[in-house]
Amino acid sequence: MPIEIREVEAEVEVDAGRGGGEQPRSEASSEALARWQELARRDAQLAARTQAWSFDD
Repeated sequence: MPIEIREVEAEVEVDAGRGGGEQPRSEASSEALARWQELARRDAQLAARTQAWSFDD
C-alpha cells in the first residue's frame, strides 16, 4: 500500500519567562554518590560470580 506524505508545518511558542521545576545540580550529592558506588560494587560482584560459573554473556 503506497503512503503519501505531504508537507507538514508546525508552529511552536516557548515561554522562556517561566521556570518550570528545580534547577539542575552541578554536583552529585553524597547520597547519590554512595548509591552509585553500591550499584557499581554489586555489578562487579555479579560479573565475577557469573564468570566463576563459566557463564558466557
